[in-house]
Amino acid sequence: MNIIALEDHELLKHLTFIKRKRTPPSMILLGIILYFKGLSTRRVKEILALLDTNRHHTSIWRWIRKHGENFKDEMWQGEMPPRIVVDETGLRTSSGLVWVYAAIDPRDRRLLFLDVYSSRDALKTWVFFRRMQEIYGALPRVAVVDGGRWYIEPLKQLGIKRVVMRYGVRNYVERFFKTLKRR
Repeated sequence: MNIIALEDHELLKHLTFIKRKRTPPSMILLGIILYFKGLSTRRVKEILALLDTNRHHTSIWRWIRKHGENFKDEMWQGEMPPRIVVDETGLRTSSGLVWVYAAIDPRDRRLLFLDVYSSRDALKTWVFFRRMQEIYGALPRVAVVDGGRWYIEPLKQLGIKRVVMRYGVRNYVERFFKTLKRR
């Protein structure tokens, strides 16, 4: 995925035949991604509402039925790069705070993986990396992260070198979250 904006994603070509333009295709894509990451349609509705896209959960269900098969196999593909950038951010929903974790390939700014959790801690960080490993069949050698203490033990246990950085390639993931929150 293009890290700057979901509007540039190549999977959006599957949504070009949408007749009604009430919902931006990028928000439909985000809703489908969140659903395939394990969230219910009601939880997806809550997250989209935070991004000023208020839709009923049955509308989201219809998007998934209509467009989901186009995305399921194409969503997370390719090889795991040797170095990734990882960060997390909190989003307020009507049922409380959720934490969105994202991994970015710094070479092409592609979104490698996205997952949502109810808390931010070492266990959730470990689960995030293990789920990413299940999809790609490998873990990165290096993870560029912020100074969060929840990264220390999981990365050490998984054999991933932890590089703490405030700027540089970390800006890619920060821009993604800024775009996500702005929407």
